[in-house]
Amino acid sequence: MGNGYAPLIGEIRAINMPNGAVEAPAGWLLCDGRTLDLNTTTDYVSLAAVIGFAYGAGYGPDGRPAFKLPNLCDSVAIGVGQAPGSTTNYLLGSSVGSNNVTLTSDQMPSHSHLVSSRTSTTEAGRARVPSLEASPGSSSPPNAYSAATSPIGVFASQTLGATGRGLPHVNTQPVLAVAYYICYEGIYPSI
Repeated sequence: MGNGYAPLIGEIRAINMPNGAVEAPAGWLLCDGRTLDLNTTTDYVSLAAVIGFAYGAGYGPDGRPAFKLPNLCDSVAIGVGQAPGSTTNYLLGSSVGSNNVTLTSDQMPSHSHLVSSRTSTTEAGRARVPSLEASPGSSSPPNAYSAATSPIGVFASQTLGATGRGLPHVNTQPVLAVAYYICYEGIYPSI
C-alpha cells in the first residue's frame, strides 16, 4: 500500500480510494459481509486461518462451508472486551443493536397529560361547561361549550385517548460513510 510497512493479514483499515471508488486495493477486500468459498480459490486461505468463522459461516456454491468477511457497510465497529462498569462483553465478530426500534410504553419516560377546563357564563347567567362531544385538536369542534347539566358527564373518549401507530423509528446515530477493507495478503500475525 506504499505506507512503509506490510499490513497484517486480517488487519482492517479505512482507506480513501481515488475519486471515491470503493474497489479494493490489491491484497485487500471490502468489509461487506460477503461469503468467501475456499474451494474456488486459494487466495483467501491465510485470511480464513486468521479470522475463521468470527464473522459468520456460510456455504459456497458447491455446498461446502465457507467463511464471511466482517460487514461494516451498516455497522459501527466497537472494541472487543468489556468496558469498566459495563455488563456487556463484546466478543470478536459479535453483532448487537438494531437499525429500527419500536418503543413500548415501558420505555417512555413517566409523564402525564393535563386537561383543564373552565366554565363560562352566558348572558342569561347559566354556567356552560366543555361539551362531551368536543374533541381537542379538531379543526371545527361541534360546540365547544354546552349548557351545564347535573351531574357533569365524562369527556369524550378522544379527549385523552391513545395515540401512535406502534411503528418502528430509525435508530441510526449520525454517521459518515467510509470504505473499510480487510487485508488478505501481508504478514501472517503471530502472538
